[in-house]
Amino acid sequence: MARPRQVADKYVEIATADGKAALATLFAPDGVFHAPDGSVYRGREQIAAFYARHLATVVPTFHIHRAVEVGQDCWAELANPPIDDPVLLSSNHFTVDDDGFIARLAVFLRPH
Repeated sequence: MARPRQVADKYVEIATADGKAALATLFAPDGVFHAPDGSVYRGREQIAAFYARHLATVVPTFHIHRAVEVGQDCWAELANPPIDDPVLLSSNHFTVDDDGFIARLAVFLRPH
């Protein structure tokens, strides 16, 4: 089983490599995504459609600034470069199932 921090790292790796089409494959078939606007997407098809819409013309440049892993959960702060003086973007809460897939991801954006 993949550890939650490994799954968070893979999520960032795929997102920043313009892999928006592959992000939903990190989720369990019945995974749940809580978007920053409060919307909830259930299942890989809905989650894939969200990423296709919201990352259609964007390739993120974020990295994990800090992370805490406890059991099947990982809380990660995502930030834009530079690494030595990051601009914090969001706090993400990953819950990973026994098969190493994201069972639940909640994204909270930092107010601007």
